[in-house]
Amino acid sequence: MSSKDITSIINDMITKYIQMFPLDYNNKKRTPYSINMGYCYDFAEDVLNEMGLPYDGYTGSTEDYWTMDGSDSFSFSSLKKIDKELPPKGLKITRKLCIDLGRATHAWINYQGRHYDAECPEGVEKVLDLPIFKRIIDYYTEHQSPSLGENTLSLSTLLNL
Repeated sequence: MSSKDITSIINDMITKYIQMFPLDYNNKKRTPYSINMGYCYDFAEDVLNEMGLPYDGYTGSTEDYWTMDGSDSFSFSSLKKIDKELPPKGLKITRKLCIDLGRATHAWINYQGRHYDAECPEGVEKVLDLPIFKRIIDYYTEHQSPSLGENTLSLSTLLNL
């Protein structure tokens, strides 16, 4: 199956989700963003079913890359299994960033070396280029300063990036 085919399947699934669930958790019109914020696991499974592929082996989720210390923080060393060029150049890795990336709790499709989700039907080569992670990384890149301290972002801030 080509990347064009998977993009078409994802776009069709986005349309189906918007028709099935027209309003999001804030009672606003459903969008690919809001599919990623609550339906990402179901969405990935439905796309894979449409492709005739099993869920296991073709998905990634933040839980797969958590550290095993009970903090639910993101482990860049674990993620290097699928992206050797991590962390991105210029990104200062802090415990706070790892925790906030882990708290994103996201599932995506990992197919033929590309990563796909509802916001990125065309796929990306680097998993952290998926918009859900990119927003968090961009926030940290723009706001990295000693004044941020070691507090993590609030869940409402994460949901609104």
